[in-house]
Amino acid sequence: MRAFFLFLFFFGFSVALTGHNADSLHAERCVKNFSRLKAMGSAHYAAAFASLDSAFALLQKADALDRWLYLQSMRGMSWAELYNQPFEALESMEQRAKNGMWRAPRSPEEHLEHCYFYLDQAYIAKQYVEDFVRVKSALEKAYDIFHTSMGAKHNGIAKFLYFQLGNTYVRFRDFKSAERVFEEGLQYSLVHDAPEVAKYSDYGGYFVTRKNYPAAQKMFREGMLRKGVPEEDRIFTRLGLVECLVQMNALDEALKINREVEQMLAKTNPEKMPKLPEFAYNVQENYGIYYHKRGDLPRALQHYRRALQIAEPYPRATKRQKAFYKLGIGNILADMGKPDEALIFYHDALCTLLPKLASATKSHPDPAWLSAENVLLQALEGKARALLAMGLREDALVCYERIPLVEAKLRATHAYESSSLMALDESRKRFQSAVDLAWALFSDDGGRMEYAQRAFRLTELSRGMLLLQSLVQARQYLPDALLAQDDALRTRMAWLEHELAAEREKGAAADTRQLKQWEEQLFDLKLQRQRLLQDYPNYNNPDSVFLQVLGAGDLSRLLRPGQAMVNYFFTENTAYVFSVGPDGTFRWRNVVLAPSFREQTKQFAAFLWQEKNEGRAAFLQFGRQLDSLLLAPERKQWANTSSMVVVPDDVLVLVPFEVLLTAPAQGGNWRDLPWLLMDYNIGYAYSATLLGVQQGIGAEHRHADEKPPHIFGGFAPVYTSAGAYRLSNTFPMVKNVQKALGGEAWLDKEANEERFKQTAGQYRTLLLAMHGISDNEQPELSRLLFGDPGADSAVNNNILYAPELEIMRLRADLVVLSACHSGAGKLEHGEGVYSLARAFAAARVPASVMSLWLLHEATAPPLVEAFFQYLQAGKNKDEALRLAKLDFLKNDENFETTHPFFWAGLTAAGDMCALELATPFYKKWQFWSALLLLGAAGFFIRKKYSARRTVYS
Repeated sequence: MRAFFLFLFFFGFSVALTGHNADSLHAERCVKNFSRLKAMGSAHYAAAFASLDSAFALLQKADALDRWLYLQSMRGMSWAELYNQPFEALESMEQRAKNGMWRAPRSPEEHLEHCYFYLDQAYIAKQYVEDFVRVKSALEKAYDIFHTSMGAKHNGIAKFLYFQLGNTYVRFRDFKSAERVFEEGLQYSLVHDAPEVAKYSDYGGYFVTRKNYPAAQKMFREGMLRKGVPEEDRIFTRLGLVECLVQMNALDEALKINREVEQMLAKTNPEKMPKLPEFAYNVQENYGIYYHKRGDLPRALQHYRRALQIAEPYPRATKRQKAFYKLGIGNILADMGKPDEALIFYHDALCTLLPKLASATKSHPDPAWLSAENVLLQALEGKARALLAMGLREDALVCYERIPLVEAKLRATHAYESSSLMALDESRKRFQSAVDLAWALFSDDGGRMEYAQRAFRLTELSRGMLLLQSLVQARQYLPDALLAQDDALRTRMAWLEHELAAEREKGAAADTRQLKQWEEQLFDLKLQRQRLLQDYPNYNNPDSVFLQVLGAGDLSRLLRPGQAMVNYFFTENTAYVFSVGPDGTFRWRNVVLAPSFREQTKQFAAFLWQEKNEGRAAFLQFGRQLDSLLLAPERKQWANTSSMVVVPDDVLVLVPFEVLLTAPAQGGNWRDLPWLLMDYNIGYAYSATLLGVQQGIGAEHRHADEKPPHIFGGFAPVYTSAGAYRLSNTFPMVKNVQKALGGEAWLDKEANEERFKQTAGQYRTLLLAMHGISDNEQPELSRLLFGDPGADSAVNNNILYAPELEIMRLRADLVVLSACHSGAGKLEHGEGVYSLARAFAAARVPASVMSLWLLHEATAPPLVEAFFQYLQAGKNKDEALRLAKLDFLKNDENFETTHPFFWAGLTAAGDMCALELATPFYKKWQFWSALLLLGAAGFFIRKKYSARRTVYS
């Protein structure tokens, strides 16, 4: 019987195998038929693709997934080539992979074809449509398969993957990702003895783009000396070295190497070197760079024109390459003082990248046509400069207004925030030029407010965009299951980011091997997160962020009755002041800054931090000067105004406006000076747009069906370490606030990091009375200390870093950071101060009270307690903080501590609306009245009942 069953099993298996083989053979006949029909011409294309589709069904039946994937790539390539429909080909490939794959790849052959499938998608996207967002997406999918399913070992894949992905990141200015991928490719080539993978020319070119010429030269020379590097790569490496040497002013050596390459190419048989034209136009480009550096602009122009002439008919030359040469010609013509001729080439570069754009040089691209392309950004900027030089200022301003759209699309492709910060820093000068231009138009046109409004929108686009993007993303709907996975990924990423920052802070003593491992892990996690969210395109859509950006006409709705706003934007030597009064009137003016203004402002702020009287007269004089320059003209326009929102910029972020002087200082004591605090409630904002978003978050919290269960949560840890880490007098403060509001107070060792993470989402207001440390060099290391550092785990060690805080999903309306330096940190141009308070804003807390410098443990508690008392009384947050400070100054017991060091450092930012902080029921007079009535009623009932018992007895 057993033998009979074995016979049946093997017979059935052999029949199934025979069937699979028959299906595969039939499928191959369909493939041959496809090739035959395709060769017969366009009239037979439809029949050819029908035959290929028949093969797919047969291969699925035969469970031949590797062959199925290979033929899907072939179908996509053929469709793009024969029908000239690359977008349709890409969409078809993606849909077939998503819906047609009957199972996940299992075997090494299947994983290999799956990886090639995405490499082929990247090729189509690059060669046919130059859609580099698709290129990046496809390459990242291939990278993920290569690393997670193939063990990151296959020379054929590695040869294309690393340099293509690295170059794509460079194109998007995502430099950190680019360097990591290039370095990984180089290490792969060394470990596996695969010199064809290294691509020294591309890695060196990355360093040239970053202007790190010594590192670039080192990379190029290593590539030239390494054995086994393919001849084409070696030529590209020599050409890259020429450009690097020119930038390093080693002009003679650069010219010598470039001539050697040119002579070698002249002797080469074109049939043996298909990329000969590409080398030829690179040689001409290098000559152009060389002569431009030498100041011989006519010869530089001649060589750039020759490079373009070679590239134009070459089928492998991309639109971007041709646009790049046109851009180079425009730059040289501009340097030659020929802006009218330069304009033609800048516009032609735009037309090359945007075929829909009209040929008239004064025409401008529709914003919908713009894409994530760095050459497009440079062409727009060049065109703006040329138009400006020709006196066509209105057209130049339009060009400048298009640039932020391209920048936003580029930022959306970045895996690392550091790359976005670098791009924002680079873009700051463009914004400054645009606002200066808008002012010139405004002044010459009799103060036409259209230009003021356009300038204001540009300033809004220039700051806080990463925080805005984070908050917009947080308000996107995602399924709970996806949110859980995303939270897990972000938690691991946050831990890695601060571990990397801590290791890098060691400098030369840093463990490079550990850094490399962590960077690889972080990069993989970022790609996993992109893949996780790929079905939610609006999550990282720059258009959805742009819809949030406010214009001047939107400002009044941010302000409560009697409130005004003043918004600053600095260029190199000018401060622009935008303001809107309680009546809704929008104004704009400028102030020419003295060369010493920034340094004086820093000294003014330093005086506040240092708690000293030396230099008092200079401090008071500059405080009066700041008000006169930057605020007094606005205040004169604001009748019946008692509150203002300040949006600072540049060095003004260091200054609490409460200490500006509204009149010359009279008298000798600190508390009687004419501080701005005496007349105004002052709140701060990162930008008007971010204030609007934070107010929206506050409204969502107020109208939520399910609110946090507790009004208040206070945390006051204990520090047993000696020295600066000792902290006292915080327990009573937290307990007093908790007694007034209700809620929970966590003190001593119970106020630990783990407790905070578990409970912080349960409170409407948070008070953190603890040490805060800001790191001006490595913002990822800014942290809150929940007591003595612990060793219980790598995650809950009583040190809460800013990246960990940013990913928390808090529901609080307000956080009060009675922690030193909680509002201080690294100033990133275009993004503001990277502080602990900013981390809470990223965690969706719409308002914060923070400290700009060291808090004094004797004077902070009365300020904080009074602030909460006024808040409980229904005051707005800025008003409550002002009243608390005034009470402090008026109290004679504080006479010795009225220096602004003791009270001015606490500032309020974000949504300043009042909070409904109901008094606990047991503290309300109604409770005690009801209790007394019940007691009295009980007494009389008992007395009457006793009397009845006496009668009836």
